[in-house]
Amino acid sequence: MSGIIASDRKRVLRCLLRSWLVIIVFMLVAHVIGRYVFIAFKLTPSIAGHVFLVFPGVAPQRGDLVAFHAPANPYYPRELWWMKYLVGMPGDRIVHHGRSLWVAGVYRGITQQRAQQDNRPLAMIADGVIPAHDLFVWGTHTRSLDSRYQIIGLIRDDQVIGRGFRVF
Repeated sequence: MSGIIASDRKRVLRCLLRSWLVIIVFMLVAHVIGRYVFIAFKLTPSIAGHVFLVFPGVAPQRGDLVAFHAPANPYYPRELWWMKYLVGMPGDRIVHHGRSLWVAGVYRGITQQRAQQDNRPLAMIADGVIPAHDLFVWGTHTRSLDSRYQIIGLIRDDQVIGRGFRVF
């Protein structure tokens, strides 16, 4: 009987040792590649997916996911960074027909009248041409807080962290 208990203890100790080894290796790899790529977790339904890779310093193109620092707003802390789709580039036109929105000639949905978080009125971004060094970011969810609204507006290219990729 004591031989069985001793072998169970050895098995548990080996399992713990392997687990710690995996954690240490993971932390070392994360430290080394952390300046080149990091893992991000999404907390809102603004875009599909839950886990993303972000490549800091990689310039996104139209249609790519972009990680960025959003401007100060009453809903999320300034330190929190966001991820949305880049759908408008400098020179593209933003056009509203009522509350319907088009960016670069592509329909992007109906803008909401009130914020989901506190029912505060949401002002739409103005019609016009996206200026140099500004980007229009968009979430696929109908209630996504993004460039559609003045509270977020256009994102300057110096707010961009990098390009994102959905893992799952």
